[in-house]
Amino acid sequence: MKAVSKFGLLLSAALMACAALAVGAQAQTINPDNTAIEGVAQNPTLNYEGTEIVCPEGTANGTTGQDSAIVDVSLTFGPPGECTIAETLPASVVCDGTAGLQATDAVNNLGIVDALNPGFLCTVTVLGVCEVTVAEQDLPSDVDGTPGRQQANLLNEGSNGDEAIDSLVDVEASSNNATCGPAQGDGGFSAVYELDTAVSFD
Repeated sequence: MKAVSKFGLLLSAALMACAALAVGAQAQTINPDNTAIEGVAQNPTLNYEGTEIVCPEGTANGTTGQDSAIVDVSLTFGPPGECTIAETLPASVVCDGTAGLQATDAVNNLGIVDALNPGFLCTVTVLGVCEVTVAEQDLPSDVDGTPGRQQANLLNEGSNGDEAIDSLVDVEASSNNATCGPAQGDGGFSAVYELDTAVSFD
């Protein structure tokens, strides 16, 4: 009987530990629910293997779900013709599809860009010279054998007006001309998107 009793205690402890892990692994939520949100960034930058692509402004638009940790956002960069490659070449950027933003830690307001979703494609064009493309992909990227960054953290939660998403994301990219970078490589994207809604990670 003592052996059975000890086994029962061990089994109960194991089940409780598993339950605690399951609760801890539950996804966070992005609030408010079912709300259209826009973020605006000044000078979003893609550093493609040492060649910088900078636009005066970028936007991210998406709609939160119901009790969901993920929001898919569409991206724009511009104005057309006012982005630059290597500080001198005028460029335009056109993006289709969405990127998935996921809240991962409500205590520390941490998030990630989970993926550039199926159908995603951003094309940077220097007319008559070259194109740089970033296509759909799971993140983190590992084009050079090392997992890249996929940060999308929430800043200033509870400020009711100053909330922002701080993005540092490494992506696989390609170029059709060495003027704009190698045929394939890593691009480090950085931007801080000021939000028009008081977002929280809960």
